[in-house]
Amino acid sequence: MTTTRHALIIANDRYDDQSLGKLRTSAQDAVSLAEVLGDPEVGDFDVEVLRNERVDAIRRGIERFFSGRTREDALMLYFLCHGLKGESGSLYFAARDSDPRLLEATALSAQFVRDYMFLTRAGRTVLFLDCWYGGAFSRGSSSVRAVGDVDVLESFAGEKLGAGRGWAVITASNSMEYAFEGTELTRTTASRPSVFTRAVVEGLTTGDADLDADGVVSLDELYDYVFDHVKQQDPNQTPGRTGNMQGDMYLAHTGPPKRRIASPAPPQPRPPAMPPPLTLPEPAPQPPQGNGERQPRRQDAPPRRWRRRRLRPPTADVPGEAELPARSRVRVGGDSAERQEPREAGVADEARSVNVLVARAGGEGAVFELAASTDYEVLLNIGLRLNASLLQEQEAVWPEELVPAGGVWLRATLLLDGMKGSLTVPFFLPSRGESFRCACEPGSGSGHARGCAPRRWVRFPVRTPEQPAIVRGELVIYYEAAAVVAVELEMPVAMPGAAPKASVVGRLSTTFNDLGKLARRTASLLVSSPSERVVVNGVGFLDNPFAIGAGAADTSALNAREALFDSHIEVRDGHLRSRYDTSFSKRSAAYEQDLRRLAREGAELYSRLFSNPRGDQTIAFSLPALLRHEAQLRDRPPLLQVVDDRFDEHAMLWSMVYDLPVGGDINRYQPCPAVREYGPESRDGPIPPVCPWGEQHRDRGDVLCPYGFWGLSCMVEQPPTVHRDLEAVVSRDPEEIALLAAVGGSLNEQLTTAHLGRLADGPPRCGLTTATGTEVANALGPEAMDIVYFYCHCGYDVRSDTAAADRYLDLGGVRMQPLDINMWARTVWDDPHWPRRRPLVVLNGCHTAETTSGTLNSFVPAFTLLAGASGVLGTEVTLEQGLAGWAMEELLARLLDGSSIGEALHGTRWAMLRRGNVMGLAYTAYCLANLTLRPPKASQE
Repeated sequence: MTTTRHALIIANDRYDDQSLGKLRTSAQDAVSLAEVLGDPEVGDFDVEVLRNERVDAIRRGIERFFSGRTREDALMLYFLCHGLKGESGSLYFAARDSDPRLLEATALSAQFVRDYMFLTRAGRTVLFLDCWYGGAFSRGSSSVRAVGDVDVLESFAGEKLGAGRGWAVITASNSMEYAFEGTELTRTTASRPSVFTRAVVEGLTTGDADLDADGVVSLDELYDYVFDHVKQQDPNQTPGRTGNMQGDMYLAHTGPPKRRIASPAPPQPRPPAMPPPLTLPEPAPQPPQGNGERQPRRQDAPPRRWRRRRLRPPTADVPGEAELPARSRVRVGGDSAERQEPREAGVADEARSVNVLVARAGGEGAVFELAASTDYEVLLNIGLRLNASLLQEQEAVWPEELVPAGGVWLRATLLLDGMKGSLTVPFFLPSRGESFRCACEPGSGSGHARGCAPRRWVRFPVRTPEQPAIVRGELVIYYEAAAVVAVELEMPVAMPGAAPKASVVGRLSTTFNDLGKLARRTASLLVSSPSERVVVNGVGFLDNPFAIGAGAADTSALNAREALFDSHIEVRDGHLRSRYDTSFSKRSAAYEQDLRRLAREGAELYSRLFSNPRGDQTIAFSLPALLRHEAQLRDRPPLLQVVDDRFDEHAMLWSMVYDLPVGGDINRYQPCPAVREYGPESRDGPIPPVCPWGEQHRDRGDVLCPYGFWGLSCMVEQPPTVHRDLEAVVSRDPEEIALLAAVGGSLNEQLTTAHLGRLADGPPRCGLTTATGTEVANALGPEAMDIVYFYCHCGYDVRSDTAAADRYLDLGGVRMQPLDINMWARTVWDDPHWPRRRPLVVLNGCHTAETTSGTLNSFVPAFTLLAGASGVLGTEVTLEQGLAGWAMEELLARLLDGSSIGEALHGTRWAMLRRGNVMGLAYTAYCLANLTLRPPKASQE
């Protein structure tokens, strides 16, 4: 079987922190290495280069690199950067935004790299570390202190990594320290050239690393060659090695097997045709290799296929930006780096169009049938209309008159079903001619660096699924923070005769001068914090947009929950009574009063989340305009994704956030006409994605409008943290949808019977089974359901007067807690649990999704991480049984009818609002918003 070879090079030579010296040669070393690895006649690797990236981008790049691999993959990860040692002795790699005093938060830990080497299923993995290692910065101190040698190999020693046939780590030096003066590196140390990487490049480029002259360079041979070369150049530097690999790993072709002779033979001409790709046979087993010791080379290595070649030697350092060769298989920052010159400027006199097509990876020819498990690319550019473009000619015209004159930087983003975030690529549109992608720093001006290498296409890599499916997504072109053109994609996979489709679903309808605050907001390409961010339609616009302490979050969430609770429940005669009538409705006056109090609490949430202590209120002022522009452009609610990598659940009630400016006196709020138009006095009809009266209350204060609540104006997505790709479909099996109802024993029996009967009878119908008490654990075992529906009371497990209480589900004589799920996953259920059919878990009890900073055990990670569910839907407050049943009948009917969870929850909230009922805001979903029970049907022509 052919081995697939991938390399990721992480090079940082520029640092925001002045205490980290500039590494003068890292950029050129990375380019030379990428050239030789990506050359199909030498390394034949698919190479990606991340240069001067921030730590969050590097973490994402490493996760992408190691994810989705098979035993046929060979991986090379190569670091060229500073290495720093923490106070605890842990090793870290410095990124552009690293702070030596805050290593855990701002630098990449060796443990992070080791974890992904352990998790990957690639056949072989090799890690190269060409780093300069330093001492530890003490917290609260302005100086660096010596902490002894950096034992690099020790950071990666241990049991066998990964599920493949082996791994290896090779370092430029296992024990080195920087020379520090105060808090800064001495320039002589930081600017020394990398002897190690130069030796790697030279050995592969010239073929001299092929020590046994068999036509291929093995990992053993390269290490021996580099070891000798480095020791000759610098006797004080000693490369090191550790690993556990069965057989050998072959890194490059050098030419035909030949005998070593005293006088070199004259160079042979290149063969005229491109030879077949590198194919590696299964290697023989080999015992593990020791740390740092030179190992004997295998003398019985079998002959390999070869390509006759001789490249130029590595280039010397030159000023300015380094360029990649035209023929290499290299992506910089995820983009293909093949050189493409822009078309002649004369084409600018004709109307320019948006061109979108799907091509094989690295190609330009359109593909009209997609195979399974295959690498493709979605291609985009703006220029002359191409016949191969998937867009119709009339809809593809670029709106020249609405975009500022002159050359402008744009961004293209691709968000596909099942993706946690979008792929974003900046590109440049000149005043005349075609757009192009280049490595220049995006900015507002049209200047480009000397030696800029334009490339015609914006490329988005796409790997098709293993089974027949329809992959849907959205490709959007942005100028600053405003979407200009939105394209809907549909890509059938492994469906003969079904071709990819694309259509424009939205475009800018006004000039940028009319966008107000939004026009002055330059969207961010990167977020400054990896843990907290708000993403709109898959695009991270805001730098570190929300930051709120645990105590303030708990207080704000408590106030919001009390407002929801009081709108629903009152205490009469010592009992809790619902304020809603028997049809779960309220009259207009009471409904409006509920909205007033909720708006007050929601505005407090918004103010606390997005207030900036440094005084810059751009985020708070521009985000509402951004959300409404996105909704208007697409004619649907925007997808607002809340990402907080520190917690599976956040204390915030995101659905209740109110982003219109209001004061503290709720009696001064002026109702927007939407309050009555879509409230209890309204007539049935579609709910528009934006408020029809939005322009009337634009830039006004004290406006009460249901569209101010994020739960009503957006589809809020809160993905849980799981160590796998999140599911966009519960099951691809076309059989009847199955619902398992775990029913509590202390519910009102009459209400329960009527509710379950309506669920079973539909419409739409589903296969309903029930379980209670001790039956639940066994019922949850098999892959036999699409929805697990808990219809029961939820109580508090109070074990201490001072500690936060955990929750339990009352299943009739059995109290089910998150710890029980942990136990069943470890003792009763198969491992992995629910690997192919991952149900949605619905916890329709009181406050099942409520959480605070003190919550220890939560049902969300228990079900998603341990049980393998695709997501969890729960409640934030106490709900009366009849109202809770009716709300779920509304939501489940939409799910069973084919809606996604985001659409179903959004529609249910508005349906309840038409009865004057605000309790739809009490439900929170932890899953992808586009999660469906079955694959969406293909769109009709």
